Amino acid sequence: MTAMVFLLTVALASLMGLIAASIGDSIPDRQRPLATGMWQFTANGLATFVMGRFALGLIDPGSHRIGVGFLSFGLQGAGHWPYTIAACVFALTSTIFVLVFHERYVEPRSGEKFKLFTYGREICQIREHLLIYIILFFQPMFVLVGSWYFPKLATTTLGLSQAEYGSAHSWGGIAVMVSCIPLGILFNRVRHRRGFTIAACLMALVPITWGLFFMNTMAGIAFYFAAQQVAFAIFRLNFSPYITQYTTPRSVGTIFGVTSAVNGIVRFTMVPLFGILVDMMGKNYRLPLWGGYVGVAVCVICLAMMRPPEKVRHLLDAGDNA
Repeated sequence: MTAMVFLLTVALASLMGLIAASIGDSIPDRQRPLATGMWQFTANGLATFVMGRFALGLIDPGSHRIGVGFLSFGLQGAGHWPYTIAACVFALTSTIFVLVFHERYVEPRSGEKFKLFTYGREICQIREHLLIYIILFFQPMFVLVGSWYFPKLATTTLGLSQAEYGSAHSWGGIAVMVSCIPLGILFNRVRHRRGFTIAACLMALVPITWGLFFMNTMAGIAFYFAAQQVAFAIFRLNFSPYITQYTTPRSVGTIFGVTSAVNGIVRFTMVPLFGILVDMMGKNYRLPLWGGYVGVAVCVICLAMMRPPEKVRHLLDAGDNA
């Protein structure tokens, strides 16, 4: 099970890392929020809805009917179905990405060969890069602190089935699908990306606080995931395009590659850590959710420390020419 989850995580991280860099490399700056919104519509919206509303319920024992009318067929409930469906979706979307997406070609550096340990200067070229990595290290805590807490709350405390929990979880996908495209169009017209990113971090305090003190029904779980995913979408719509303002065409892949690696390291370490904490806390298993407050505080402080891109542009250009 560990090996399978690890391989699926590597596959997902590889796809996400490529898409994030490709949006910055191929789409004009003024259109990046909308492009990111379209990405979030499918990645965090449609996928969350389909997996939550339909795939999670397939874990429950018994016979399930999938499809409509004569196109429906029966399945026996089993724990592997969400992973099987996710793997099939990944194969399909990867194929579409490879065959359809066209990037802007950038001439390679003359006579340069890739050497892993010589990229430290480029990765940490300016302090904003380090702040970006710190933000992406702590931002997943908005989400990951609940990865073990909410299933236990739903099944152990509230007595919900996997199908009921999945239905509540799917409202996060609905919220993203409803909001991310209009928000992407709105953010295309404004340039206060750091301010909106800070606002998204502060918005995350609402679901975190709700989860800690007020969530004790299925409807409450649905509200949590909806509010959480809207805050996360606003963060992505602004922060991903914001990162591109601190890169150059030659360094965008390197910077986004490291950001994806940092995000993956967090998920690989924090999910087991919070799982252990939840098991250790017994009746107080909601206590790890306090980690979300830590994540919000660190992200807001780092965002406030980032200088405007125009003030560091000459440093980027000098490093790229070197």
